[in-house]
Amino acid sequence: MSASKKIKKGISLYQEKKYQQAVGLFKEALVIDPRAAEAHYYMALLSSIGGNASASMHFFDNALAIEPNNAAYHFDKGRLHELLGDIPKAVERYYSAVLQTPENNDYCQNLINVIRKLRFHAPNPQLLVTLNALMTRPKIDGSSAMYSWTSLYLLSPEFLLLKQGATEGAAIENHLCLQEPLLINAMAYNTLQEASLEDTLVTLRKKLSSAALNQNMVLFLTAMAQQCFMNEYIWEVTAEEEARIITLRQTAEAGNATLAELLLLATYQPLFSIRNIELYQGSMNDNEISALVWRRQVSEPKREAEIKKTLTSLTPIEDEVSAKVQAQYEENPYPRWDEMNLYQAREFKDYLRNLLPFLKRANLPPFGSKAKVLIAGTGTGRHVLGNANLFPKHDFIAIDLSSTSLAYAIRKKEEMFANAQVDFAQADILRLEEAFAPETFDIIECCGVLHHMHDPMAGWEVLARLLKKGGYMKIALYSKTARLAISKIRQKIQDEGYPSSVQGIRAMRKYVKVGAAQDKDLDHLTHSPDFYSTSACRDLLFHVQEHQFTLPQIKQAIEKLGLEFLGMDLHDAHAQAEFRKMFSLKMDSAPTIEQWEEFEKQHPSIFGGMYQFWLQKE
Repeated sequence: MSASKKIKKGISLYQEKKYQQAVGLFKEALVIDPRAAEAHYYMALLSSIGGNASASMHFFDNALAIEPNNAAYHFDKGRLHELLGDIPKAVERYYSAVLQTPENNDYCQNLINVIRKLRFHAPNPQLLVTLNALMTRPKIDGSSAMYSWTSLYLLSPEFLLLKQGATEGAAIENHLCLQEPLLINAMAYNTLQEASLEDTLVTLRKKLSSAALNQNMVLFLTAMAQQCFMNEYIWEVTAEEEARIITLRQTAEAGNATLAELLLLATYQPLFSIRNIELYQGSMNDNEISALVWRRQVSEPKREAEIKKTLTSLTPIEDEVSAKVQAQYEENPYPRWDEMNLYQAREFKDYLRNLLPFLKRANLPPFGSKAKVLIAGTGTGRHVLGNANLFPKHDFIAIDLSSTSLAYAIRKKEEMFANAQVDFAQADILRLEEAFAPETFDIIECCGVLHHMHDPMAGWEVLARLLKKGGYMKIALYSKTARLAISKIRQKIQDEGYPSSVQGIRAMRKYVKVGAAQDKDLDHLTHSPDFYSTSACRDLLFHVQEHQFTLPQIKQAIEKLGLEFLGMDLHDAHAQAEFRKMFSLKMDSAPTIEQWEEFEKQHPSIFGGMYQFWLQKE
């Protein structure tokens, strides 16, 4: 049998998970043809599955030496580097895969996902341009790349040009920084997340507010208008600017504003709030970004207002704390989002096996591809719509307190997943038993919600009663350990007396920026994405109700509810590897809550994104 035939048969065995037989065939193929790149590649994959990372790396190197432009080889070697915790090398391989096959969304998503926490200290113009392009790509969540993108942008000559334009003595009317495409693109599509860049733009906006506006400023103002809408007008405003806003609004509502004047106004206030805004629709379709601004600031809010009139209400909202939480999210729905990473549809059973490979057969779902799912606290719909994409045959019911959040979610469903089997309704978790019979749902997910209730256990008990025996529940709760720094900041803010209004949040952020140089907790906050938009800032630091948990408390609650802990939903390959190494666990060994508690003591920030875990009803 020739080497090519052995490789073909070996691939078939690999796909059937007959790994040992596949290894034999690939070895035989390499004896016949040592330069068979595909055989080296599959030996790399098989070595990785077998836990032999050094052998896997050796075979990947062989495959790439023979076929250096094979994107799949670069990509899968990057996955191995990521698993081993070598993030810079993972970025390098993923980036190579993207350069070879830029149209592959999976490659692009992995690059963005792995790069999201990296801060660069040396210029890389090509990577900066690549990330800039990916941030505007449909079906990819480019916002995850903003932290890395910004670190590269701050090292670029374009940022020096921007700072020059923001200086006191520089004339702004025709400055080259207003034509800078990298920043214009970034401002238009994703919320910027860096204090010095924000401060430079705030200074520049102040200069523009008193400048003689001209056509050269229009594109820059268009992008800045979109940026300010996305961050919900969180940038500080001076008294001089407030006076200018009043004049601009009067001119715009009279129908006499130039396009540049209208766009300058839109950097301070949303277009939908301006009376007679329809007069300007024709002038807002000159290019992709201006059309985007009109859609985001006029068409979409109008559609959401229409949706709110037709919402289904399942229960009254009468609990005092529930009403306060509802009021917060009516005013500031969270999170605001545009794109999301889309993945190939799969069976829930396969999803669980991949996430929790140690699950016993008895813990696997009794249902097939169709399940009845409750998303308790859906917010603006990102989570449920991601699930609807992943599990298209499931029937989802998504409830929330906030009609504003639900309207946002329904609009996004109309735009992205018109045929998804998702029903949205307004309801309070505490009253859900008035709408549904006991043991109605196969799966219940309640992420980032219970800790905002007066009595989290009361809400959790309701959900447990609505879950079928053998059904699955995903819960996400704040970690007291991981939020220690946030708790300190919340206390400082409370001591300073800042209100949760936009003005109060602006004042708080000024206090944080000034104090960041001397206070590590405040400095840490300036690196959080949640520091850079009003709704996120309010959710993080001004929430009307917040509880925090420890793992022993969670264990006690699980036992009281008659639920079984299946495992943590922690999408961090390096942390998972460190955890298993710490306790010498094999892949088929189920971690315990006690082990996770010990791990958190060694890695106190590991659950900064909340404890997220899966349970099963006994």
